[in-house]
Amino acid sequence: MALNQAQQAAARASVREPLKIIAGAGVGKTETLAARYVEIVRGGLPPERIVLLTFTEDAAAEMRARVMLRLRDSEVLLPPHALLQPWIATFHGFAMRLLREHGFEVGLPPTPRLLNDDEQQELWQTIRAAVEAAAELPGGYTPLDHTTYRWDTDEAWHKVMSVLAALRRGGGTTRELAPHPQLAAQQTTTFAAHRAQLVPLIEHCFGCYTTQLHSRGVLDYDELLQAALCLLQVQPTLLDRFDVVMVDEFQDTNRPQLELLQQLQPTLQQTTVVGDPRQAIYGWNSARAESIYEFPFRANDGKRGATQDLTENYRSHPAIVQLANWALRGSELGALPPLVPAQERQRDRSAALENEPVVSLHLLPTIADEAALIAAEIVKLHQRGLDYNQQAVLLRSRTQLPTLTETLRQAGVPYTINGGTGFYLHWAVRLTASLLRLVADPTAAAAWAHLLESPLIGLSPTIMTTHDGAASPSQPRSFT
Repeated sequence: MALNQAQQAAARASVREPLKIIAGAGVGKTETLAARYVEIVRGGLPPERIVLLTFTEDAAAEMRARVMLRLRDSEVLLPPHALLQPWIATFHGFAMRLLREHGFEVGLPPTPRLLNDDEQQELWQTIRAAVEAAAELPGGYTPLDHTTYRWDTDEAWHKVMSVLAALRRGGGTTRELAPHPQLAAQQTTTFAAHRAQLVPLIEHCFGCYTTQLHSRGVLDYDELLQAALCLLQVQPTLLDRFDVVMVDEFQDTNRPQLELLQQLQPTLQQTTVVGDPRQAIYGWNSARAESIYEFPFRANDGKRGATQDLTENYRSHPAIVQLANWALRGSELGALPPLVPAQERQRDRSAALENEPVVSLHLLPTIADEAALIAAEIVKLHQRGLDYNQQAVLLRSRTQLPTLTETLRQAGVPYTINGGTGFYLHWAVRLTASLLRLVADPTAAAAWAHLLESPLIGLSPTIMTTHDGAASPSQPRSFT
């Protein structure tokens, strides 16, 4: 793919100062980053000294493929081993690779393992049951008074879990509980009166959880980044391996990811970030879209680095681009350079769409009504000559998927699912896997927990007994 003028400027910008690329939707940022990677290699830096970080495995795989293709076409001469394992990965993939190579230096096993979803759920159930059992003992630990708190057990536990999740995603510690924004936001009259009880409970559960991770020799995704940070602090010579760092989707970085970036590039002098605050989708993961505005955070020798805007949209019909620009008008995001439809997107549409609006809005009362309308529109356009494989449906949440797929099936519309929950993550498949695991190993606690909570049995976590002794945390391992 030939680069346009703005993409070329971004790809060829100096590597000796921070570069910020504001890349709107559909502007070819992946191709631009791949081209910049190749330009840096062409300038004499070996691929093993370049780190390129993104957010999903699919994005990392696509980036590796684009880089390899451009390197091949560039005819840059490299030794055979140079591209065997480029440092092009997600933040978590990069951290795991570092820990597999050097994790023994921070007390991890040679092959650290990530906690899977079932194991994590079983672990939290163990901790919850142990805490509640301790509360029933004479003089036992009583973090919550359910009567005065006016919550049932599940609601109180949900509050604890929501704060813990936000704390761990943000790279926080229990020392930060007092000023934590989620706690502050929940300061109702009743809550404020009993906050002194809730904070110790969260501290206790935090300690139990990290202790159990340590005893099982596993990491969760949050602990993974903290362990990598700890490793780089213990062995700063590892930083000598990397000269240039590039980060995709920078608007979605959270505090641990930013700390990892600044550990790799303390001055940010040879750092490239690509992002667009209009596409920030990881607020639930403690990401701060403001980071893209603030980069490079502080001036080194008075310079703020360079900024390059990519605005030419190759993906969408001009009317869609215009609508997106209009929707942001008057907001802070509207101050960004507007998207411009690429010239090749000005072509005529399919004859099947000749009398159809480019954008239309339908307000419907239920998800079932939405699915029925979508199925009817797909059938109508197919009858006019538009193939099924030229039509797509985007969903905001995977919870809508069963209703839509069943409606499409009833309408005789063939479909494939991209993204969302894959076949092996479907609840029925996972339940079958748990049953098979129990046949092979009747002592598998995670499989038992999954089975007992499933629709087959339907036990509540509050009445599931455990035997893990998680209510007595010793000094937990900490990477913070």
